[in-house]
Amino acid sequence: MRRIRFLASNTREARVLMFLHELGHIVKADGNWRLPDDGRDAGLSRANTRKIENVCGDEIRNLGKGNIAPASVIGKQMDEPPAPVETKP
Repeated sequence: MRRIRFLASNTREARVLMFLHELGHIVKADGNWRLPDDGRDAGLSRANTRKIENVCGDEIRNLGKGNIAPASVIGKQMDEPPAPVETKP
């Protein structure tokens, strides 16, 4: 069975990884997309997936186990910080 990095394909975890990867293409931070377009570049697509795995891998692996440890993401960040949330007074 084909694997998506650490996950067997056709699993909830693989679907979440793919969803987060695709979501990263439509989320902006500091005017840039969190993940650059990788539609024609397999190497860049793998690098983008690794970014998601580096930040969210522990949580993805623990889906459905009731064992998601927020401490596992301390110190893990993508290349750029998230965009600040604007609030109106």
